[in-house]
Amino acid sequence: MKSVTTTLLLIILLTGCTERERYAERYLNSIGLVLHPNNPAEVSGFLKTQFNPDDALECPDMTGIREISFNCSADDYVTITENLQDCMIPVAITTVMSDVIPSVEYLQDGIAWKPNYQWSVREGICRFTATVSIVNFTGREWFSESIIMMDMLQEPVCRLSDTLIIPEGELELGWWHAEGIANPLTLVYGWPRNAGWNQLIPCHVPDAGQIVPAGEETSEWPVRTGDTLWIQAEHRVELRETIEQNPDGYNCLLELRNDSERYMEIKFSHPDVLPRGAEFVEVEAFPDILDLYPGEQALLKYSLIYDVSS
Repeated sequence: MKSVTTTLLLIILLTGCTERERYAERYLNSIGLVLHPNNPAEVSGFLKTQFNPDDALECPDMTGIREISFNCSADDYVTITENLQDCMIPVAITTVMSDVIPSVEYLQDGIAWKPNYQWSVREGICRFTATVSIVNFTGREWFSESIIMMDMLQEPVCRLSDTLIIPEGELELGWWHAEGIANPLTLVYGWPRNAGWNQLIPCHVPDAGQIVPAGEETSEWPVRTGDTLWIQAEHRVELRETIEQNPDGYNCLLELRNDSERYMEIKFSHPDVLPRGAEFVEVEAFPDILDLYPGEQALLKYSLIYDVSS
């Protein structure tokens, strides 16, 4: 294997090239796109038999292209490098066996994807629908014969094997749909928000598809643990937490009040030991399920105890 990286002069030969012909992928068969949430797209394919690798540099529209990569024979390698003088766009060339069909890949800005999730909870049944939005701000449409969506860790999470034309703007595609059982309102201490109580609905949805955060922080919903999808509660209980410091940590009193017009079942979840090392101690054992009718209230006492000897 031998590789070389250089740059390509942006030369657009308008004579003999129509607007559509200027698109770089006109030279390719089996065009595929790999899309990322926040990285350039990878547009790749195999050269058509009537073209040589250096033909792919003849008159493409280079708008938004960061880099071009070739896999080609040693003979094609020599031909390409002879034409790479005074270049401006990076070109990477890797030599392969001479009987392998040459392939080309373009790193293209302006095309990305993002996941969208919708859900509803009614009479104990939760329904989730996931869709994919392809965002195209390149100023032109794209043609592909296969698309792969990657997550933030560069792992594939969705694949479309059909021929698709991607217009400018946003294109929404169906992804997956699943139903499950919605469990009672659950007050979770310290997750996913690190401090305090989170009011969540855990939904048992074993047939749910991928859940992919759209950004670096897990601020999007739902949040997945195993076969459970957690969503923020629509109907919430009023909370008031009183905290008093003591020599070993804190004494805490949680007041709950149902100010709604509906009956609520409430469960509780907390770690035995918090991330900073404090032990979570129920002064009075929490009920397995707390029943709160409209207007009712309840008090829960607990302590956060630190090992002062360590």
